[in-house]
Amino acid sequence: MRVRLLDYDVEKGLGMLLCDHKSVEKIRSTFGNVQNKSQGKTTIHVIGVSGTIKALKRKFLSKMG
Repeated sequence: MRVRLLDYDVEKGLGMLLCDHKSVEKIRSTFGNVQNKSQGKTTIHVIGVSGTIKALKRKFLSKMG
């Protein structure tokens, strides 16, 4: 799995990851096991998945603005 963080807004707590389409389900399942050492369990929600970055921004980020 190759995952890259493309963007993260600290104030809103929103980020955008890039991965190949074969890794989407593996990454979703991995998010359930994320831990923050100082604060315990951390929750990560997948808001949406898109085939292109342009479509992702259009579909999801504009609605959360």
